[in-house]
Amino acid sequence: MNNITKIVHQNLCIECGICQTICPKKCILIQKKAYHYLPTVSTQCVHCGLCAQVCPVGDLFNDDHSQSIHNLFLGEYQSILCAQTRDQKILKNATSGGVATQIISELLNKNIYDCAFLLDDYAYEVQLQTKYFDKSSNLAQTQKSRYLPVSHARSCEYMATHPSKKVILIGTGCALTGIQNFIRLKHLNKNNYLFLGLFCDKMMNYGAVEYFKQHPQSQNKKIKHLFFRTKSQTGWPGNVKIEYTDGSSLDLPSAERMKIKDFFIMERCLYCFNKLNKKADISLGDNYIPRHADSKGKSSVILRTQLGKDIFDLIKEKFDIQEDTADDLISSQKLEQKRLLIEFAKLKGLRKGHVSRESKNLYHQHLKKIKISQSANLYQAINTFIAHENKSLLKSILRTVFSIQNSRDKTHKNITILGIKVKIKR
Repeated sequence: MNNITKIVHQNLCIECGICQTICPKKCILIQKKAYHYLPTVSTQCVHCGLCAQVCPVGDLFNDDHSQSIHNLFLGEYQSILCAQTRDQKILKNATSGGVATQIISELLNKNIYDCAFLLDDYAYEVQLQTKYFDKSSNLAQTQKSRYLPVSHARSCEYMATHPSKKVILIGTGCALTGIQNFIRLKHLNKNNYLFLGLFCDKMMNYGAVEYFKQHPQSQNKKIKHLFFRTKSQTGWPGNVKIEYTDGSSLDLPSAERMKIKDFFIMERCLYCFNKLNKKADISLGDNYIPRHADSKGKSSVILRTQLGKDIFDLIKEKFDIQEDTADDLISSQKLEQKRLLIEFAKLKGLRKGHVSRESKNLYHQHLKKIKISQSANLYQAINTFIAHENKSLLKSILRTVFSIQNSRDKTHKNITILGIKVKIKR
């Protein structure tokens, strides 16, 4: 089957919508299924294969897993920096250092680029769609992270119909791969485009929004805006903030977002090695290097291509800048832990090779959590699972501790600790 149907059935779709744009017969429809926006191919398909070719899923098969951590996860680059915009208004409203917004603003105002395709919505009633912005646009609403699948269909449609325009494109590694595939297949001039790549560690599906709608403290109020991260109350790295249509708001600790990531993760993220956006001109993300700690937030900036370096040099007076090393970045972004994804790729059948029992257990635990995220009552299902998981972990710890202390006595006894019954050796 020479279309994207198999990719969807394998749960590898990233919901970027680019396949719909490139289809010459316009026979791909994006439909909402549970908490996903997935392409469906009609019977008018002529099996030209363009949708499968543009899909970034092919990137999963291209990485050489025998490479060093530097090559596999970091990719090629010219320099690694820590940066923070000097514009306090942009910085206050940003997720971290405000670098992406500052770059885009400067390039549009200087007429170096004609437009940018960005997000300006925090409601999530429908799938997020990139929108056209030029130098007359207000970029304030484009700031802050969404962590959800974004449709890049509009940006691709614009590039196809305005091939001479110079466009800034921003997105996760998989999204930029799809856009670059589109540019190649449509024979567009790659020099007309600047790729700003966002660091990405687990994209979530739209069930995450439903989860916060069901949060007991929401009290069934209608959500107007949901900010997965905002520095307004606690500073960087930020907490969750929900604004309701009645004018009230709710602030939740960042732990509330972190605990649900494994449940709403897109399955494709379990096999991805492009956290640092290796194909961008400039890659951007939170800076977690301890010596740069700042409640206002700072960004890690990887200048990858000559274009990226030239662009940044052109506007570098707008930033406070310090140099970082590859080792600093790899350590702070915990890239060594990503080696486990190679094991997951083997279990999915994307790679061949032996897999340890521990990896198999972790993999199936991930899939179990993803399955739970399809529940209707998300809040109850997830928190019940977490409570059970924590209880099982505590039982295991208590058994181990008491068994070591009483290893010579082979009898057993049930005891209750912190309200939990545990069978231990005595």
